[in-house]
Amino acid sequence: MTPPPNNLPLGSSSTSGASGFGRDDPSRVDIGALALMVWRNIGTLAAAVAVAVLLGAVYAFLIATPLYRTSASMVLDAGSSDVVSQSGVPAEARASEAILATKAALIRSRPVLGQVVDQLNLMDDPEFNENAAIHTEASDPEERANIAARDRPATVQALEEAVNLRNVPGTLIVDVAVTTRDPAKSQDIVNTLVDTYLEEQVAVRRADAQDVIERLSDRLSDLQAQLGETETRIEAFQFSGDPETRSAETVELERLAGEAEATREMSQFMLTRLKETAARQSLLRPDARVVSYATMPQNAVAPRKKLIVFFAALFGGMAGLAAVYLRDSLRGGLHSPRELEHAARTALFGVTPKVASSRLGPVRAALKGLQDPVYATAIEDIRTTLASRPGASGTQIIAVTSARAGEGKTVLASSLAASFGSGGRQVLLIDADMRSRGASVDLAPEAERGLVALCHGTERLAHAILHDAAYGFDFLPCEDAPSNAVDLLSSPELAEILAEARSRYDLVIVDMPSVLPAPDVRVMGHLVDVLVFLARHDKTPARAIDDALVVLERAGLAPSGTVMSQMPRRRLARRNPRVAGRALRRSSGPTRMPDKELHPRPAE
Repeated sequence: MTPPPNNLPLGSSSTSGASGFGRDDPSRVDIGALALMVWRNIGTLAAAVAVAVLLGAVYAFLIATPLYRTSASMVLDAGSSDVVSQSGVPAEARASEAILATKAALIRSRPVLGQVVDQLNLMDDPEFNENAAIHTEASDPEERANIAARDRPATVQALEEAVNLRNVPGTLIVDVAVTTRDPAKSQDIVNTLVDTYLEEQVAVRRADAQDVIERLSDRLSDLQAQLGETETRIEAFQFSGDPETRSAETVELERLAGEAEATREMSQFMLTRLKETAARQSLLRPDARVVSYATMPQNAVAPRKKLIVFFAALFGGMAGLAAVYLRDSLRGGLHSPRELEHAARTALFGVTPKVASSRLGPVRAALKGLQDPVYATAIEDIRTTLASRPGASGTQIIAVTSARAGEGKTVLASSLAASFGSGGRQVLLIDADMRSRGASVDLAPEAERGLVALCHGTERLAHAILHDAAYGFDFLPCEDAPSNAVDLLSSPELAEILAEARSRYDLVIVDMPSVLPAPDVRVMGHLVDVLVFLARHDKTPARAIDDALVVLERAGLAPSGTVMSQMPRRRLARRNPRVAGRALRRSSGPTRMPDKELHPRPAE
């Protein structure tokens, strides 16, 4: 009987140049892969966000110092005015941004802030002076003065940083705001600052007026002295009596009289200006007025607790994503059945959980693990999927392989054999992995006859098969590790062995070698009906699967389906609730292997 060729899976395409799950181009971002990564690590991401939110809340509500802000509003004059102009009338200039900016800068100028520091004794406030305790404890006036001279500039600078000015767009209103740790302090500083500025402006204008008065007084004194001198010369003037000089003397007298009159008029003008300036000095006003004084703030403006918690959650999510991505990149393995389907480009037959380690060896541990409801249910699902495949009627030869060694293919092949055997079918498990002989080492370490002898033609199939009712299947071991494994697996004898096994058994399961380490699968893959490709959860990288698919395609082979092995039980239960539910219903009693002895069909 000629075994049917191993068909390509439906919807599969050439694997040449494939690179697996979203790894065709390193610079390309696979949104589906990222979504799977996020969903797979949703617990880790939630924990990172929760920790970040907790830390942010602790800082916002317990550690951060609350800050209080209040403000006063002032209206600045539209232009600048001189105390005295040549016309004697204050000059009004049109307002400009430069003038407003200049006047606003005067509000937080260091002279004005220095007066606020002195009035409110901010030198003794730790918020503005880090050496406030030293300044307060100093008892000697000279020492206190030296400390104040040293620390005062830094205190003024700290106050300047706490003051903020804002011009209301389209108006001449300036909001003067101060932010401190105490609401009453903020109110006192703002109101003191605006009052000090207004007083400073009046004082400057009064000083300017006083300077003008002094200059006018000096000029008036000079004019009066000049007038007195001129009048004295007029009174002392006498004609000489000489007719020839009479005309000249008359002109000189008229000149003196005119000079005296001009000096008198100038003195009168200066006297009038002096009186006006003196009168205006008492009416001087600042170039701004207060619209509203600051009130005590009721709520803190910082820290913004909700905003801190929000950004903490955002940062926690980003940090969690970065950590998860870095961890997944370092591990490099496939993390979910969907990733395996994507990488292998074929259907998923099932997922198996981790099996507890045992001194019995991995195969015996797995067979013993069939008494575990979760593991047994997972194997039953794979068995059901294999049995319900199109064209699964009649004797099938099912081979299990993987990209690399250590993925768990021998454990899966043995478990499937035991599961099919427990259903009453006659099953033969063949250890065709002549290089590692995993199943033979665990199940028949002392076997003297097996697949090697059959391939050499020195033994018959019926004599080499081992029978054990405890496992529910027959086993054809590989008695030793030959050096010419490829020659034996490509020999006509192996095809005859499989054909005879097909005629004697209901199902033949072959534990094949891994694809990448050796060419064994390529030379015997055409002899099987179903090729199950296995990958280990979080261990098998997509690149290894890509390479294995390329090797199989070059040999004209392709996997019929995939199985993901050794998935953590919690994750398996979360991804396949049906398996968990069925296992829970079966957990009332352990699964037992059949006690009957299975006999192979007699050889023809």
